[in-house]
Amino acid sequence: MKNSPKLKILILPSFWVYPYTSGGSTAQIIILKSLQEIHDITLGLRSDNIEAHQISELQKEIPNVNLRLIKNESKGIGNLVNRVINKLILIKYKNLPFQPFYQDIQLIWKTRKIIKNGSFDIIQIEMFKSAFLVKAIPKKTRSIFINHEPLIDRYNSQKCTEKQIKTVKKYENYWLSKFNYCFCFTKENKNQLLKHYSNLNIFVAPYAIDSNPKNIFLPIQKSDNKKMVFMGGESHLPNKVALSNFIDNVFSPLLEKDNSFQLYITSLWSDQFRNKYLNPNIHFIGFIENITPLIKNSLIIAPVNIGSGLRTKVLFGLSKGIPVLSVPKSVEGLEVTHKKDILIAFEDNEMIKLIMDFFGSTDLQKTLSQYGFQYFNKNFSIDKLAKKRTCIYKSIMLQDN
Repeated sequence: MKNSPKLKILILPSFWVYPYTSGGSTAQIIILKSLQEIHDITLGLRSDNIEAHQISELQKEIPNVNLRLIKNESKGIGNLVNRVINKLILIKYKNLPFQPFYQDIQLIWKTRKIIKNGSFDIIQIEMFKSAFLVKAIPKKTRSIFINHEPLIDRYNSQKCTEKQIKTVKKYENYWLSKFNYCFCFTKENKNQLLKHYSNLNIFVAPYAIDSNPKNIFLPIQKSDNKKMVFMGGESHLPNKVALSNFIDNVFSPLLEKDNSFQLYITSLWSDQFRNKYLNPNIHFIGFIENITPLIKNSLIIAPVNIGSGLRTKVLFGLSKGIPVLSVPKSVEGLEVTHKKDILIAFEDNEMIKLIMDFFGSTDLQKTLSQYGFQYFNKNFSIDKLAKKRTCIYKSIMLQDN
């Protein structure tokens, strides 16, 4: 290990991380804001179709992070090689219940150049979409894969055939086994992975969701509109499934009881989906930079029943003291208490009742706000999580020396 306490770390996300368009981008920026004060961080980002002002805005958010932009040109021999490689992958994993993630030989070449010139202690790759970049990492360099969501967990919770599940395991294990270490977000994720892939070296390293937690909740009066907020976009399949079910089986029956219920939906949704749910009580509001005015007197809805990930909706609500209504899947790995820190519904009819109870009781609202906020500060403060991740990094360096 070097004498300097700072480690040189290259981080390779699978997406442009600013502005906050997803839970993943929110978590990326927040942890980077803290890690940039502790380590020498380089962020390697694909910059296709990214404008100069976006790069400038990102650098202002994380001024001590070295930005390395990787622009891909889809032409020449690299493009031909890509087509051949990805056609072979489609044949090999034809039984996958999803499209295999695209591999790009040109991005591997360009990433290899960054690595060659960087002398990094650790190289960290985020999500399966970018897992193929492990092919750019020299064998002697420590590699970490950040597993935002175990594939086996997502597809076990869907209606997949035994052959499909077997192929998912083969595909996931192929990539995970190429890394020295794997980070996941909860003990449940770790146990799930080890159950299927016992040879992995896994650490639990949660992401931070809010760098400035503050209780902003205003109790909802009987004369107020009964406002609920769903955060997340259609591109993440679990969001689409969850929101459709919520509107069809929870929100619509609620409107039959009381027409003052309002549902606000953030991020990007297709015209087809928006048109399907045209309703004066349903508001698709897109991306908003300051979400505080929207959520401060609301109930955040987190009904995602497929897969597992950052639990962004739940944790963000708790970080602002905003009460959250969830399903068991969305709070897996979080030691929260029903009707104290959060509301948890096991079925649609129970969710309807809990919503009615919530808007009818300011005492329940205040309890959820107070204890949910306390739970977040105790377990998910940015300083605590950044220190935990730094301890893991140093442990990895010691193991390898």
